[in-house]
Amino acid sequence: MSADEVLVPVANMLRAEIEGEPASDWQRAANMLGITLGDAAALGIGEVLDEDGNPVELADIVLAPDAGETFAVAEHA
Repeated sequence: MSADEVLVPVANMLRAEIEGEPASDWQRAANMLGITLGDAAALGIGEVLDEDGNPVELADIVLAPDAGETFAVAEHA
């Protein structure tokens, strides 16, 4: 699979699952899109980090800061 350019993202995902390295939703999305994690973060689909570089959970998303609209983030069970 890894020799086929089209199947490389699938092969990488399967390898990570088999080897036990859990991938987050945004990492799987980047892999399936065929982009680097850095590119995914630049597009805004990467994880959000605090000042110390630790991942943080989102409570609200602000779409238009000037309008003050916020939307609650759904919790995954």
